[in-house]
Amino acid sequence: MIKSSSALREEKPGKVSNNNFFEWLCGFTDGEGVFYIQRVPHTFHFVFRFEINLHIDDLELLLFIQKTLGVGKVYTYTKNAYLRVSKQGDIEKLIKIFDNYYLNTYKYLNFLDFKKAFELYTSNKKTLELSQEIANIKSGMNTQRSVLELTKYREFRITPYWFLGFVEGEGSFYVSKDQYLRIWFSLGQSSKDLALMEGIKNFLANLSDVKGTIANYSGAVNLYHNKSEFSTLVINHLDYIKTVLIPFFDSMLFCSKKKLDYRDWKSVINLKELGLHYTDEGLKIINTILSQMNNHRLSTSGSKKVDRALLQTDIDKLLSGSGNLEHRDDGTIFIKSLNRNYSARGKGSFKVKIQDIQTGSILNIFDTLSDCAKFLGISQPLASRRLKQSKSFLFEKILVCIKRVEDNG
Repeated sequence: MIKSSSALREEKPGKVSNNNFFEWLCGFTDGEGVFYIQRVPHTFHFVFRFEINLHIDDLELLLFIQKTLGVGKVYTYTKNAYLRVSKQGDIEKLIKIFDNYYLNTYKYLNFLDFKKAFELYTSNKKTLELSQEIANIKSGMNTQRSVLELTKYREFRITPYWFLGFVEGEGSFYVSKDQYLRIWFSLGQSSKDLALMEGIKNFLANLSDVKGTIANYSGAVNLYHNKSEFSTLVINHLDYIKTVLIPFFDSMLFCSKKKLDYRDWKSVINLKELGLHYTDEGLKIINTILSQMNNHRLSTSGSKKVDRALLQTDIDKLLSGSGNLEHRDDGTIFIKSLNRNYSARGKGSFKVKIQDIQTGSILNIFDTLSDCAKFLGISQPLASRRLKQSKSFLFEKILVCIKRVEDNG
């Protein structure tokens, strides 16, 4: 069973060292931050603003960032909370931080333009010529920026806390809500940052496992991308998740409520490891956990909220028991509640995935083509034909295809 980490605290964001916090802030900014330049109408004046816009449930996180940095103000409006930094002295402080720590996404180029325009504005007389120069810089930022090769400007520097910050902004701890309860971790980003995603893939492939040695899991970390739109990093290799990814995250201090999804994700893994998903009580608790995870956790989701303390007590009680699996001397695994042996995939079978044609994201992964066909509600011969011909088709209004995946556990 995977042990819980003391780093996972529900009440307040964890306290990290200044260096780790600044690394984390860069990663989180790469995911959620924006650099704005706004012209004051009918004048030569501009407002320079750094902003992080989150759900109202993340108000505590924004207050934590504000307090740690000592800059900016936090506002709330309907379902949103904002950290806004616009005072000249505060902007100067932020620029120094982002100069010394690494932004890795295309937001680094926005930062360079933001810094250049700010320095021009604060060191020169306000004239029409200066106003036009800053307006020209502004016109090429954010959504108006043309796609360039980011690696021409700097090499990526992916550190543990930068990665954690990026995950807290863009990552997902996911469990499929079907009979298979597939476990995976995913991280999505625009395809213009594909080179960075390749760097993250290499970073993860070179993490140490629980024994302190570099992990050697071929195909454990997969990257899928659509050239014009989106790239998705996916990890569904359970051994890698247990021996590499979870120990890595357990060694870190989460700052956002993402730690709650991570905690729930680990609980589901632990319950499955003991075979408790084959029991009525275990499956009920897992379904309750899933009903409260990710977007279902939000106060505005409309999902019925449960007593989390009571749920955790039920989880701990189940996990402290003897489990539902018996590992026998002959190598077989006996499921007590079902009074039968666990059946692994048959010889010659292979895993397949259902993949979104547009985004490249994986909708589901199956141990056999037969399981995939049952999920789709089609015959196995039809599923086999679509697999062999790489034929796309509509599934729940999404254009998808069936593809074979490497058997990585």
